[in-house]
Amino acid sequence: MTAQFSMNKEILTTKLLDLVEGRETPETWWNWWDEHEPEQETLLNRGEFLKLKPRRHGFQWVPVFGSQKGAIAILEKSGTAFEASNLYQERYLAELGAFCEEQRKVQREKQKEFKANNPELFSRYPKFSKALAKVLDPSDEIKPAATEEQIGN
Repeated sequence: MTAQFSMNKEILTTKLLDLVEGRETPETWWNWWDEHEPEQETLLNRGEFLKLKPRRHGFQWVPVFGSQKGAIAILEKSGTAFEASNLYQERYLAELGAFCEEQRKVQREKQKEFKANNPELFSRYPKFSKALAKVLDPSDEIKPAATEEQIGN
């Protein structure tokens, strides 16, 4: 028998309540999850486990918000009373808003740079140029049109 403490439904329920009611931070939730993931797999059915499991990506609050939804489903099924917090949703929306604003800034910079580097293309085909500027990567390069002679060859 190992000295490591084993997870039971009661301890899990307490943790899920902390999550659902907004007492977790992205850090505390990740730390706990990383430490107890194997036990979760045995305590929960596959669907519950996957809904609770935080997703790894660039955002800080999205994983907690997603896990909170999974926790709500688990607590509702067990008939546990709780008061769901909208803290994670608010933080996630603020984080998403900041990210989108940053993307718009980057997009405006790309447009300006593209317009400066390709004035003739922009004046001739403004709509096409705007669309092109959105999808171009900084490493992409626009070469001058081929001459009739080059096309012939």
